[in-house]
Amino acid sequence: MTAFNHVVHQYFDSLAIRHKLQCVFSDSQIVRFANEKVFLQIRFSAHWSFEIGVEIGEIPTSADQLERPFNLTEILRLYASPDASYVDGLQTSKPDVLTDIIKRLSVLTEKYASNLLDGLVEDFLKLRNLRDKECAEYALSRDLKYARKNAEKAWKDKNYFAVIKAYEPFNMELTKVERKRLAYAEKHGVPSNCPDHRRNSSGSIFSTTCQNILQK
Repeated sequence: MTAFNHVVHQYFDSLAIRHKLQCVFSDSQIVRFANEKVFLQIRFSAHWSFEIGVEIGEIPTSADQLERPFNLTEILRLYASPDASYVDGLQTSKPDVLTDIIKRLSVLTEKYASNLLDGLVEDFLKLRNLRDKECAEYALSRDLKYARKNAEKAWKDKNYFAVIKAYEPFNMELTKVERKRLAYAEKHGVPSNCPDHRRNSSGSIFSTTCQNILQK
């Protein structure tokens, strides 16, 4: 196979020089450039998944800090680049394809990551905010999927308290049908001896007393 690090140096060395980065490590699976502020590394899983990726990060300012690089896919998503889907999960074991990929990655890195390579703090902040936003969206999607699964089962079982419990934390994300189910469950799921049939200050339909009654 064409030597990975040889191809990386062929297409990334000039970029590194323009941004005052020096090669600090180079082997068959990773090439790393760095200065006192930032690092750029190109990775290739040559013995396992054959994935190829570019990462850029800030150099930690203290010994207790960890490196938290951003991958090129995140950077392209920040700028809404149509190439983000191309870069995400790149894999190949073919030498000619590897060369073409590395060449294209160098072009995309120069085009979209120049500010990062120059250590522009504002762009790193934008990336951190994007990562936080995407992590929150993923967590919401995961939790909502789980809640819908529980609510569906509870609805079929006519366990209206469980329907309310599943849906209430996601009230703003519910579909029209789910809101109707929640309203029905709220109407039919409150026991007659519950002292509070209205929503409390936290937005929950039940007081602690109501929940205790239902759980008995």
